[in-house]
Order: sequence, then structure tokens, then C-alpha cells
Amino acid sequence: MLNDARRNTAFATAVRHAVHAARLTTGGAPTVLEIGAGGAAMLSLVAADAGAGRCIAVECAPDLAESARLVLAANKSTAVVAAMHSEELLCESAGEVEAAGGASSTDVTLPAGGANVLLSELFDDRLLGEQVLPTVRHALTSLVAPHRLVVPAKATIYAVLVQSDTIAMMSSGPSVGAGVVTAPVDD
Repeated sequence: MLNDARRNTAFATAVRHAVHAARLTTGGAPTVLEIGAGGAAMLSLVAADAGAGRCIAVECAPDLAESARLVLAANKSTAVVAAMHSEELLCESAGEVEAAGGASSTDVTLPAGGANVLLSELFDDRLLGEQVLPTVRHALTSLVAPHRLVVPAKATIYAVLVQSDTIAMMSSGPSVGAGVVTAPVDD
């Protein structure tokens, strides 16, 4: 993602708009939760720059979470209070989130109603990889406010049916050939 200027610009624009809208809705600086922060926590840095009160960046890969901590420290971001491995993130009934290491638990406590903005960049080249649906569903039901803003808010998948013996042979899926349409397609 870091080398994709067009994508980064689109995400940054959407994050800035979401933070601005959340500021207007909440009457103050919103709390932002970024899931799938990667090694740079880029969306949290953009949100902090846009005026978010606090940002919590969460990453499930331990090495990437550590890299994000280093990036945040190097950028001296005051709004991004924690970058943590997802196993360090604990939800409690009062809506508190606690970091097992790194930031203190008071730094990463979500508002009782949840975060005002949810950011995620969990998309691979197929859009639905990297467990994006269950991850975002969990965040929406457990970690963010009912009237939250989400970036990205929607996505579209385009598909074209193709029959190719070469592509079928290259597939590493567990059920090669399952669901392949073999009927001739007329122009």
C-alpha cells in the first residue's frame, strides 16, 4: 500500500473527511480506531493530522505492530496513543480497551460508546482476503459507536467468468476445478 500514491491519496482524503464529519457530529475531537494498521499506521497518522483526539492503531502481525510503534515514535505523534498487536487488545464490558504492553491502559481506553471513526485497510487483491469481513464485523459490534463513520464505507467486487486450463493449473486452491463453468460462451 505504501507505494500506491493514488490509493493513499484516496484513503487520506476519505480519512480527513471522516474525522472532520466526526468532529462536527461529536462536537469535539473524535476517537479513531484503525484495524490492520500494518507497519506504518499510516491511516492513524493521517487521522491525527486531521484533528482526531486519540487514535489507536491495531495490527495482528507482531513484527508489523512493532514497526508501527517505531514509526509513531519517529513521527512524534501525540494523537496516536498506541500501536499494538491485536492480542494485546482486550475489550471489557465498560468499553475499555487495555494494552498488555506499550501504552498504559488509560491511554487506550475507548469512550464508553466506542470509537467514533473506524479505519481499516485490510484489503488484498481479491478484496475479501485477510479476514476483512469477520474483523470489521467484530469492530462494528464491539469497538465502535453505533453512529460511527467507517473508512472505507463500502466496496465493489467485479467478476468476469473465465475458462482457462492454464489458470486452473496455476491455482493453489484446495478444490481446483470446483465451480468452473465449462459451457461455451457466445460473443
